[in-house]
Amino acid sequence: MEIYVTGREMTRPYTSGKMMGDFTIEELRCLSAELTEEEKTSPFASHYYEKMADLAPEHIAAFENGPLRPDQCMMPDKLGEVLLDRLDEDGTYPPVGYGVLENGIGYAAMKIDQPGITDEMIVKYREEFAHDDDKLNVFYKIWFAGKHYMHFEDAVWEDFGWGPVLGEWNWERFRFTHVGITPEDIAAKDPTCISLLGICGDSYELEKTKEEAWPLCMIMHTRLTDNGREVRIHYWKGLRLNFDGTFSVEAAADRQDTENKMRMMMDHCLREYCNELRLMKNFWNEK
Repeated sequence: MEIYVTGREMTRPYTSGKMMGDFTIEELRCLSAELTEEEKTSPFASHYYEKMADLAPEHIAAFENGPLRPDQCMMPDKLGEVLLDRLDEDGTYPPVGYGVLENGIGYAAMKIDQPGITDEMIVKYREEFAHDDDKLNVFYKIWFAGKHYMHFEDAVWEDFGWGPVLGEWNWERFRFTHVGITPEDIAAKDPTCISLLGICGDSYELEKTKEEAWPLCMIMHTRLTDNGREVRIHYWKGLRLNFDGTFSVEAAADRQDTENKMRMMMDHCLREYCNELRLMKNFWNEK
């Protein structure tokens, strides 16, 4: 595993404490994204029923603009240059958008501004919000009500928009060579960067089997701004990160289906991280 951090406070999911292997597929299919009767007794349960945060105008515009052209999407080995040289700021690459590369890999880029966020807010939320020892899934369900089923130690069970998907999150696969940079490059070229990490693993839909799994990768880059932070997240569907720093293309044959799913994945990601920001700020103000 390779990860770049500078010691600043970061969010992390409060998980169920369980591994995906603790459940059979039949047991997973019985899980609900709604609060259970027991979970409804949590002092944090009311947050589940709150209105989700609105998307930012630039997020809405990205959907209205439609999919990116294949040449506007990028493979991971180009991403490091884009992030550190801020190539998107001159219009070279869209900071928010979805599409399909020529090789069939699905792509989505998300940027979430976090004005006013502080280390203290993050710690308060991370260490105290929805921490019920006997109701360990409340945190994850509140994060995106109706779409999050369970956060395991090694996977997530959620609905991106076309039904529940079990996604393995493997932290061990990511290498800085995947994005064509070194930690020294980050420190020298982007001193505002406080975190860069990547995860990858197999995902498959509820009604399908593990033999029909497809690889999904996520790379997250967080930097400080004059009034808070910004988070940039990139998804690739059909791309496998290899342990030696290379990647393998395992794209689906149906490009239109891939495009549709990347649109839904981008929508899901933007909504959950906008909502996380709302929850953090509200919890800080309440406490």
